[in-house]
Amino acid sequence: MVADASATPLPAERLRAMAAEQGIALDGPVAAYCGGAVASTLLIAALDEIGVEAAL
Repeated sequence: MVADASATPLPAERLRAMAAEQGIALDGPVAAYCGGAVASTLLIAALDEIGVEAAL
């Protein structure tokens, strides 16, 4: 989840901590995938907010 219950994006520190907890390196490009590109689009938007290049 990259947003709270009101659809407000989580703070950058929390997004970075969540990535670290999952072992996702943010020092290079990140690829996001889901079946219909809806959920991954939200992830890409959140990563963009913290300055991480991401693509579908």
